[in-house]
Amino acid sequence: MSGHRLNCAANGSAPMPVPLFRLAQPLFHFHHGYRMTLTDHPNLPQMHSAEPLPRHAPPLAHQIIARSQYALRTVVMRTDLIGLVVSGTKQLLAPEGSNAFAPGELFILPRGTQWDVINDPAPQGRYVAQILNLQPETVTRFYQSFGQFAALTPVRSFARVTDSRTIGAAFMRAADALSDADCSATLSEHRVLEVLLLLAEQSGIVLTPPGALNWSERVRRLVAQRPYDHWTADRVAQALSTTASTLNRRLAQEGNTIAACVRETRLEAAMVLLQSSDRPVAAIALDVGYESHSKFTAAFRRRFGVVPSALRD
Repeated sequence: MSGHRLNCAANGSAPMPVPLFRLAQPLFHFHHGYRMTLTDHPNLPQMHSAEPLPRHAPPLAHQIIARSQYALRTVVMRTDLIGLVVSGTKQLLAPEGSNAFAPGELFILPRGTQWDVINDPAPQGRYVAQILNLQPETVTRFYQSFGQFAALTPVRSFARVTDSRTIGAAFMRAADALSDADCSATLSEHRVLEVLLLLAEQSGIVLTPPGALNWSERVRRLVAQRPYDHWTADRVAQALSTTASTLNRRLAQEGNTIAACVRETRLEAAMVLLQSSDRPVAAIALDVGYESHSKFTAAFRRRFGVVPSALRD
């Protein structure tokens, strides 16, 4: 499979100890020397609504922990994603082939790509990874601030970074900022931009500049703010300042429907919550708009090829 593979050790330094990124429930706080302690859950930033995000909304940054291997079918990257394997092995499978990521390796997955994903605890006995989903606004801000990198070819499939102490340190600074409820949104974004800048300068890795959202993306971003709400076609259309018939016509041109967008968004939110929190499966079903545990389990299995409980220890 095509992709970038880079060894970015800075100044000839030895591979850094396993770095960590911003975590969801429970959160780790980073100290010098890579020591970490538990901290409270941060206040997550608002996206499009004047109302605060619900307490159990999927976080932009989260930790995945698994003690048993599981596979997820056709996971779509709705946003650009940066991940770091801490222990165990992550496998990404596509028709072109498969790629495995070992502890300490950073993987960058562009929005729009899709993968079958296997999270395997071997050889350490526990799979741990930190994930950061980048908001399109942050990527846009990167190009506004650092236009000199617009000439670089963006990542199309995936990119890999190994042994970069400098980028690892930037991750820790970003993690501290994103984990601190008192840290401003401006400073948090600055820390993430630092990571993107180092990826571009040291590794030649850049992401595609975001374009205008299509109608499917608009619906998904709306529903993602409150996946538990009762999203009728009329309500979705009204929130997007159009009519249900017009919205369905526009979505049909993209091979989509309102119902499909709502369902996909809910199940993708559930996938993140199942991997990043210790909430009961039944509670997560409610978090994403399913009142019936059995219907949620059936829908999740149809979509990802595995029952929700398989994502738990």
